[in-house]
Amino acid sequence: MRNFSKFIPGEEVVDAARWSFSDVEADKLLKQAELQAQLNEELAQAVREEAYAEGFKQGQAATRLEAQQQIDDFVASQGQENARLLAELLESAKAQLEAAEHVSAHGVLELACEIARHVVRQEVNTNPNVLMPVIREALETLFTDTRAVTLRLHPQDLDMLEESLKTEHPSLSLTFVADPALLRGGCQVEAGGTFIDGRLERRWSNALAQLGFDSTWTAEAPSAELPNREAPHAEA
Repeated sequence: MRNFSKFIPGEEVVDAARWSFSDVEADKLLKQAELQAQLNEELAQAVREEAYAEGFKQGQAATRLEAQQQIDDFVASQGQENARLLAELLESAKAQLEAAEHVSAHGVLELACEIARHVVRQEVNTNPNVLMPVIREALETLFTDTRAVTLRLHPQDLDMLEESLKTEHPSLSLTFVADPALLRGGCQVEAGGTFIDGRLERRWSNALAQLGFDSTWTAEAPSAELPNREAPHAEA
């Protein structure tokens, strides 16, 4: 036999509210919605924080990369500048070294010229025969059919060389001119309208010019710029 003592009598439930299934479900759904909204907000906040952190991290990385690139660019440009400065320094040092070498070589050449000048001066003053090769070369250059040659020499050289020249060139009609304006060791030869200047100072300057050096001959006697054509001394 079932026990119905737990049922509430009808007279006792007069003031009881009618229970509605829809009200319970709505309340539950509302709470679930609120909870879900809260979870969504927390999730969104977490996403925002993570995105911010990631963005900050990426920003730091980008900043570091940019800074490193700037450093690399600076080092590269500084290296190029240093290389340029070094090249300029080396070029300047090279130019200074070449200038110093040029000055040194010039000084050595000047000294050698002075020594050679002294030796040549002594030789032409003591040995007139050193002029013979010059005269021979001039005569060979000026050889003409007329065989008439005018030869100008310093008086002292002429006294010592005249007979030797006559003997060496018997077929030539030599006219000797003693020219005190010429330095010893020099000569001037003319034949058939052609003139050769064999003065010592001219030969000296030409020889030094081939070495790229400008040097003039200095001697006690003045040099002649033009041949003295007065008072020729003719020899048959």
